[in-house]
Amino acid sequence: EDHTCVEGKCIAGCIPVTCRGVVCDDGEYCDSTSGKCAPLTPCSASCGDGKACNIECIPPNPCDEVKCKANEYCSGGECFPNACYGVKCDPGSFCINGECTPTCNCDPKCTGNTRCVFGSCVCQPECSGKACGESDGCGGQCEGPCADNTKTCDEDLLQCVCTPNCSGKTCGDADGCNGTCTGGCDSGDICDTDKGMCVCNPQCPSAASIACGQAIPSSCQGMTCNGTGTKCGSGETCKNGQCECVPLCPSAGSVACGEAISNRCPDATCNGTGTKCASGEVCSNGSCECAPWCPNANTITCGDTIPNRCVGETCNGAGTKCPGGQMCSNGSCVCAPSCPASNTVTCGEPIENRCVGSSCNGTGTKCPSGQTCSNGACVCAPSCPSAGSVACGDPIQNTCVGSSCNGTGTKCSGGATCYNGSCCTPSCPANLACGQTASNGCGGTCNGTYCDTGYACNQQTGICDCQPTCLPGAACGSSDGCGGECIGSCMTGYQCAEDTEMTGDYECVAKTCPGGWPCGKSCVLGECVSVTCAGGKPACGCGVCCGPNEYCSGGVCIPSLG
Repeated sequence: EDHTCVEGKCIAGCIPVTCRGVVCDDGEYCDSTSGKCAPLTPCSASCGDGKACNIECIPPNPCDEVKCKANEYCSGGECFPNACYGVKCDPGSFCINGECTPTCNCDPKCTGNTRCVFGSCVCQPECSGKACGESDGCGGQCEGPCADNTKTCDEDLLQCVCTPNCSGKTCGDADGCNGTCTGGCDSGDICDTDKGMCVCNPQCPSAASIACGQAIPSSCQGMTCNGTGTKCGSGETCKNGQCECVPLCPSAGSVACGEAISNRCPDATCNGTGTKCASGEVCSNGSCECAPWCPNANTITCGDTIPNRCVGETCNGAGTKCPGGQMCSNGSCVCAPSCPASNTVTCGEPIENRCVGSSCNGTGTKCPSGQTCSNGACVCAPSCPSAGSVACGDPIQNTCVGSSCNGTGTKCSGGATCYNGSCCTPSCPANLACGQTASNGCGGTCNGTYCDTGYACNQQTGICDCQPTCLPGAACGSSDGCGGECIGSCMTGYQCAEDTEMTGDYECVAKTCPGGWPCGKSCVLGECVSVTCAGGKPACGCGVCCGPNEYCSGGVCIPSLG
């Protein structure tokens, strides 16, 4: 009772056998994954007694080219630790998520046609040798054979129903189930099951394709279609079997000024008259008249009257158009006063207006390069070169005679600095301790930065600070050399985390998937990943891939027997 018969052999444990009691028709097989009958796609290979060759198309598997270690399994093209690797379980127990789970610990014992499956009594349907519709012993019915070989067991109704047979038969022949076959008719015909013969299948064209008022012809001789045609010409509509004009009035702007607007239908009228006139005209009281218009004043000669394009009409004002450099004043073109910029006129000379009788303020300020205009005369513009361009200690010379510059030059070469009018090369003592100072010999100060190995000089405090050191690959919690611990590496499946009760104390803790993970996924290295099994097969149970020497039965991986 603590064993299960699988494929004709007894194995230790109480495990589900999905295809137990399932009887399939010829050309079908029981799929061990679902426990249901599936169509068989036969092939020519020899499989031995009780088995048949079946062709199955499977998608490319990302794990086909991946080689994992013995203690790993492949998922989605990557290797992950196998929690059940190396776990040995007693007979009757199986490894699930790294733990041995007993399968036959049912208490109380199972009775009747129930059996222990993973610790629970489960009713075992039994349909072996039973006909369609018979009880399976668990409140259901069997999908078995029918006594009448003309009938088949309906998988939904679980009743024997007649299977019509019209192979090689034509319209009117009996289908073997008190019905009539409907095949064998020519194109355009259908089978009339009442008459038992092929008749014409009536087809009616659309009413819009048939002339207005005419009967719609059927595709079958002697038959008619409902209604009459509605097809009419442009601007017409079908009404009471006749095409009638649809009234339409054109816009007033498309009809000549003063003419009546005509409806396109002889018996219909339109309101109003047309308003269409030539360019520059307007429709007034049924006649086209000139539309008054005045050109811009700046297009008419200064002082001339602005003409209206319509005879008898006038325009206000006079023209203002003058040649370049002139302006219209009191009906005449006169010179437009203009003064050039002072920097375009020679220093000290008066600025002349281009118009005779008009004047400009001030005098010119234009001087040659390096000079400036002062009191009407060009004089030298004082300029001092930068101290860095003059040799150290030399006076800085002004570009203008009689003018002077402050200070002396600071230019030195070879890394020297200008100190007290001479070039000096700074020098600091070697290994000057952090926090100490010394003269550099050129008026400057040397700041010490030297510290022992493992320390660095803090320029603000002048103290050597310890420098924590964690080499690549350092273990989690190892010393950093300064009294602290390294946030280092951990073994697979663990992560380096700080102790919640002791700040700065680090240790390796197991990674987890907060809130669990959905069916079909697995918690790997603290992350939920989709489970992809070899060969594109679905995962066994809830996201478990069976090993190379196992197969899935009832959501559990069990050892293969052959």
